[in-house]
Amino acid sequence: MEPPTTDTTFMNPERAGMLRDIAAGGADRSLSPPAVHDPDLGPQVSGANVVGVRQASRGPKVPIKRSRSEFGSEGEDADVAREPPTPTRDTAYLASLLRLRPFRLILEPPATKSNAPLAKTHATNITDAGLVLNEVMRKTSNLPILRLPRLADIGGNLVAADGGIDRVAHGSLLEDIWPGLKPELKYEFARQIRKLVQSMRKTPQSQNRARQRQVGSVVCGGHSLLLDKHPGTTYWAVRTQPTQSQFVAFLISTFHPSVPNAVAARIASRFRQSEPLVLSHGELCPRNFIVNKGEIVAIIGWDCAGWYPEWWDYVKFFEARTTIENQDWYEYASEIFDTEYTTELVAYQGVARCQASSGVGEGTAVPGACVSYNQLEQIRTMMQSSVLVGVQTRRKTGLGDER
Repeated sequence: MEPPTTDTTFMNPERAGMLRDIAAGGADRSLSPPAVHDPDLGPQVSGANVVGVRQASRGPKVPIKRSRSEFGSEGEDADVAREPPTPTRDTAYLASLLRLRPFRLILEPPATKSNAPLAKTHATNITDAGLVLNEVMRKTSNLPILRLPRLADIGGNLVAADGGIDRVAHGSLLEDIWPGLKPELKYEFARQIRKLVQSMRKTPQSQNRARQRQVGSVVCGGHSLLLDKHPGTTYWAVRTQPTQSQFVAFLISTFHPSVPNAVAARIASRFRQSEPLVLSHGELCPRNFIVNKGEIVAIIGWDCAGWYPEWWDYVKFFEARTTIENQDWYEYASEIFDTEYTTELVAYQGVARCQASSGVGEGTAVPGACVSYNQLEQIRTMMQSSVLVGVQTRRKTGLGDER
């Protein structure tokens, strides 16, 4: 599979024209809310209207899209979808953090009276962004963090050595023990996670030397790496000092070309874009907590964490996957989060169902397990003459057991 490309063959022509208008200084009208007389999206059921959109786009006799001029005026938020930054060493560094490396976690649960501890090995991957964020959390937060190899500070950028990572720890993944827990123990773990989420929201953004927090996962030289992870796919972009409006524009830019601009605009308008930026994990699910003797001893899986709007972790909570035996996990959301952002949740479910799948425009997809240094050099070359935005498709990796 080739690295990310700037080929816009599969891009919606109207959206491509919109981006050209923005580059020329025009207004981003496609993300402006439609007129007040337009109907709402419908019942608040995640993705309820998306099937109809895709069916209607298969070849209607009459065009279903309206002119972008119907969505807003020239003066409305003209800088929403800001152009990517001029390629620099900083932007190349941020792009290089998409690289995946093997990660093998060996967990040894506590012994019982009848059984000796039996170690279990979980084979997965970790991105360099995950290593950087894990190191930042270890240094700047009070959170329980799994100790991973220390990173070298090269010119102010944290860099990991080559090779895979092996770690041994005492305990088990919460995902493995959750099905056998009594409701009162599940409630207790949910309350522990609630305290951890509260602590995360107080964590400073040490990477950004400015007083004001900057949206994104990793910040370098004023630029931010924006990440949106889904099972099998991670969408990414690099922007210079992005605003929350530009973060929402990034989410909308990942839509399948068949999604009408009116739908994209209505979804975008549902996100509050002036909320405080807080440290968000991005994938709060049972497989990312190591527990031992009834206590959470480590949070792992920081690959797509960062400083995002305070509703981000809540909406991502319902996208993070767990096993079929753990489906009651989502019922504990009200115990984990102080505030429930139901409007943003419904909007993000619409985002997830409108996003282009990995099968659309395969030239823009990179299998994460195959990203090598040679491919990173190709990415850096691409950055010198193209838009730094792409889709990183990861090969789904199952958990392996070694006894």
